[in-house]
Amino acid sequence: MKRKIAVAIAVAALVGGGAYTAVAASGDTSPSSSVSASEAAGAALKKSPGSVESISREDDDKGDWEVEVVGKDGNDRDVRVDISNGKASLFSDDDDTNENDKNDSDDQTEREALRTAKVNAEQAVTAAQKFRAGTVTEVDFGQDHWEIEVRAEDGREHEVRVDATTGKASASVDSDNDSDDRDDRDDRDDNDND
Repeated sequence: MKRKIAVAIAVAALVGGGAYTAVAASGDTSPSSSVSASEAAGAALKKSPGSVESISREDDDKGDWEVEVVGKDGNDRDVRVDISNGKASLFSDDDDTNENDKNDSDDQTEREALRTAKVNAEQAVTAAQKFRAGTVTEVDFGQDHWEIEVRAEDGREHEVRVDATTGKASASVDSDNDSDDRDDRDDRDDNDND
């Protein structure tokens, strides 16, 4: 779901006016944060031990960090980290969703990949910033890699892919968005014929 929202934001940015629109749409409207993505991950893990799955800015005026953590018990937890002081608080712990996720083989596979990844979120952020200088605005784990958005000093957003085994960073090439959109169109066509 987050991936589709991110794609919609990227499309809106391209159509609606470039990098500034993407920044405003992502909820990262504050010019700076005294707490970095890496620091937010560390604070979240102190509050809820486990593995960081994603880090993003809240879609509100304040723009706190939201860190998704897969706990040692296998449950997902959302931890909010205040951008001004780094204080972490448990945002939600939806056991119903967690039970559904535990039964989904794709989610189980991703959780296992995250658990066994040799490169954690903080290490991936460091690798991404070495590859592309700037401020990290979002971090997401995939099956075998991290997708990290970095905003350069000129305001442009860059997506960096960091291998979850080797830690090697490279420019992200997102080729599966077109196929995701085609699948959605196919779903609508199938429903129309019923």
